[in-house]
Amino acid sequence: MAFDAYLKFVTPYVVGEITLGDGYTPAKETNKSGWIDLEEYSFSATMAVSPARSSGTGAATTGKGKLEPFTFKKFVDATSMHLAFHASAGTVFEKIVVNLFASLTEGGSSHKPYQFLSIVMQGAVINSCKFSGGGGDELPTEELSIAYGAIEYEYKPFKVNEDTGAITPGAGGLTTVKWNTIKNTGTKS
Repeated sequence: MAFDAYLKFVTPYVVGEITLGDGYTPAKETNKSGWIDLEEYSFSATMAVSPARSSGTGAATTGKGKLEPFTFKKFVDATSMHLAFHASAGTVFEKIVVNLFASLTEGGSSHKPYQFLSIVMQGAVINSCKFSGGGGDELPTEELSIAYGAIEYEYKPFKVNEDTGAITPGAGGLTTVKWNTIKNTGTKS
């Protein structure tokens, strides 16, 4: 099984080169055109702890949690210089959407992709834009980092039918986590 990851700068709009094909139904943004294909992505949450202040049950926290910037890597494309411009200008994006789709190809047949994860960032700024490449590379790449004021992470479980290979909703229902990095508060459901 593989997954496809796409990102879209919604407000202000930065036009990506990707139009999602048949079977792709994005969440949080209905327009299928203008997406950016992600090669890699990462983000993390951290909490400082102090072993010196630990109790008998483990380490004690020493501050508040911190959500690190969302980073991603993509090939250089038509959006590259626009994104570098927005990084230099300090543009605040009201909304950036990331969608992940599970896809399965077995025995030469492919099945409808299943959108299982969406990430929405609000009040976001590109705080780093780095280009790199080498003589033997397929294409030059760029790595971007996005700091955000709020983030919403929505996961839809899925399962794979062993007989047909079709991907369908799994048990447990939708899981949503929201976090406001400015207020350092959040919700989960």
